[in-house]
Amino acid sequence: MKKRLVILLTAASMIFATACGNDDAKKTSKKTTSNVAENNNSDSNSDQSKDNNSKPTEEPATKEPVVEILPTLEKDAYVDFSGIKVPVTITWEDFQKFVTDNNWKIVSDKDDAPSDANFHGDVEVETNCGVVQFNFMPDAYDTYSVLEGVNIDYDILTDKVSICGVSCTSKLADLDKALKAELSDSETSKSYHIDDYLTVRMINRDDDKFDMSISRYPWARRKVDILEYLEHINADTELGEKIVVETKENTNTRRDMYGRLTIALPENVIYKSTDIATDQFTYKDGNDKTNYIGLGYNCNYVKGNRTCSEIEFSQELKKSIDIWNSVNTLPARISEIQIGEYSGYELYKPSPSDSRSNVRTYLMWIEGYQIEFYISYYNDVNQELYNEALDVLMQAIASVEKVQ
Repeated sequence: MKKRLVILLTAASMIFATACGNDDAKKTSKKTTSNVAENNNSDSNSDQSKDNNSKPTEEPATKEPVVEILPTLEKDAYVDFSGIKVPVTITWEDFQKFVTDNNWKIVSDKDDAPSDANFHGDVEVETNCGVVQFNFMPDAYDTYSVLEGVNIDYDILTDKVSICGVSCTSKLADLDKALKAELSDSETSKSYHIDDYLTVRMINRDDDKFDMSISRYPWARRKVDILEYLEHINADTELGEKIVVETKENTNTRRDMYGRLTIALPENVIYKSTDIATDQFTYKDGNDKTNYIGLGYNCNYVKGNRTCSEIEFSQELKKSIDIWNSVNTLPARISEIQIGEYSGYELYKPSPSDSRSNVRTYLMWIEGYQIEFYISYYNDVNQELYNEALDVLMQAIASVEKVQ
């Protein structure tokens, strides 16, 4: 059973200027001093000097430091406990050492903490600012436990704890100006993005006083870095350089893609057939001779109106890679590609013989749909013609538009 230790601290009101990832964050302050006449020892001013010198000098009046609320990269962010700074990316192993080194103490049951058998867990820690709950989760590859979030109670911590300038006494109007707010129907809380996968939720108590919940997205809710993942699993495939294709003006006739999208194709891209939502074409040269170059696209997701986020797109590709890797059918090379405004991956499978074609597949995330394009060609294809056909395919991909 967890024990909730509540310690009420009475302290003079003060705000700590805090900026994540930069100990040299700018601080501003102003001082006002009384005007004191100079004593120049002249006869004409001697009496006035005596009067002035007999009056006590006023103490300088200081203005509280201005706290900067700053968006910050997740890897650089930390939670500041009155000068003791916990990196939000800290591992459970390093956190335990951090607790000891700073004379903090874990006060919750050990059974609730992360373990080798379960990377999920939470602990309550007696910090220099009061008792705080820290949550942990598995890392990207389920190899160890990392910090997931920190829950901060206004009654205990007030403005002694902050992240990127945000504390329990911050004004929502200031956060609205500096950070991106998440859409929410809640009337009692509001969440803000410090980074893409790092948020702080302000839970309204009363009179603009807030509890704070700092959270990192679990990896199932993040876009997968596919090339990094391939490196992690030591995949037997080449990791290609990123391909960037600039778009050109495209006035070709548009072809319907199941009433949801359109694509612009030139007249020398000749339609052949459709097989399970895959439209197949042949590329012809200027003499209207058919060459051994095939173009096509699989619109299975478009046909079924199955949309996905870019995060879901990358997660699905990760699952496919796991399957390909398990049966030793990975492409020979995988490269990230950017075609105009659309992103995805090129998968290259070379021909095993002259009697079979090479295939370059382009898995693209376009207008919320996953679409698979391809170009196939034999080893003896004319290279100049191949380059021409490839450029046509790239510009066709860039031309895809959503039907309004």
